[in-house]
Amino acid sequence: MTKRAKREISLFQYILTISGVQVGFGVLTLPREVAQGANTDGWISIIIGCAITTLVSLCIVKIMEKHPGYTLLDVLTRYLGKWLGRVAMIFWILYAVLAAVSLIFSLLYVIHIWILPRSPMFLIMMLLSIPMVMLACKGVLIISRYAVFTVLFTLWMPLLLFIPLKDGHWVYLLPLLKVSALRDFWGTASYFIVFLFPVFFLLYMTLYQHWKRRKI
Repeated sequence: MTKRAKREISLFQYILTISGVQVGFGVLTLPREVAQGANTDGWISIIIGCAITTLVSLCIVKIMEKHPGYTLLDVLTRYLGKWLGRVAMIFWILYAVLAAVSLIFSLLYVIHIWILPRSPMFLIMMLLSIPMVMLACKGVLIISRYAVFTVLFTLWMPLLLFIPLKDGHWVYLLPLLKVSALRDFWGTASYFIVFLFPVFFLLYMTLYQHWKRRKI
């Protein structure tokens, strides 16, 4: 196996990695933010967010198909020019960094408050940094494999959601659009739009190389 082949990911890994990122960013903060933004219509906001991210990911794939072998910086430079392309790339990096920092601090606070309240925050951070650094150093391929493992290993967990359904009442979903359609839309913005778009670009680079080798 060549060095390039070791850095490639399959379509299955691409899909599960995107799903893992969505769950990873949303499991800690999404319920609260959606409830604040859309109230009882939060489930509508989630459907809208899923549709938006799916549409944007398809658009990104089509854009990258027109420019085989290009990096994200090359595409931005081609469409925006040299300077604007570099500025957009800087914003893309800042988005990715802010998303990672937001997720890490959210995870730290949850662990510190609910699991290890007597442990100092810096110690928890050090323990979390070890697996994160190990995964990051190995590149996108290892991260995608880790995402596949976690998704397949936790497939049984959604079944637990059926347990409390016997005590549920569908009437509590009414009335639809209780607040407003605009607030339902903005209930999705805090998560789906802000944090996920850079990931599609990053993962597609390695996914395209996998498709290219299969065609050859």
